[in-house]
Amino acid sequence: MSGNTIHNYQKDVAILLEQVNPKLPLFIYSHSMGGLTIASLLSNNPHLNIAGVMFSAPFLTFADRCGVNEVKKVLVKILAPHLEEFLLNPGLPIHQVCNDKRYFSSLLTNRKFIPFLSLKLTQSMMEYIDDLPLNCHKFKFPYLMMLAGKEKIISNEGAKIFMANSGSKI
Repeated sequence: MSGNTIHNYQKDVAILLEQVNPKLPLFIYSHSMGGLTIASLLSNNPHLNIAGVMFSAPFLTFADRCGVNEVKKVLVKILAPHLEEFLLNPGLPIHQVCNDKRYFSSLLTNRKFIPFLSLKLTQSMMEYIDDLPLNCHKFKFPYLMMLAGKEKIISNEGAKIFMANSGSKI
């Protein structure tokens, strides 16, 4: 699949779900942006055979420190189709990702870890962040939500809104 978008990540998850034995209970673990991917996928597909979901510091909305406002959303929407792969540096405070110095060092030297987002992915995230509150009442799956008390990268507010409005009773 071409392009990094939440929709394409959901297609990847759907392909994996097709390979699961339907007779066995299936639990999904999602972390950070995986939380947005899974929460929106399952909110829009409540018929899926999922036993439960574990969310770890889910990215369900932008943190206030990101400064995402309506003007920036419109600008991204206008520019993304023309500059899909234009990279943005979200100002990720990499030293706040983890306190483990060995892990932190491995991030800095890992060629697969790139602290940038494309305009296309940013637009996709914005669309799903706007859609999730409208559809999270359809999310009926049992879930465990793990939030960080001193989270500086992810907004816990998005997770709290999701919890208050989800259709899950467990």
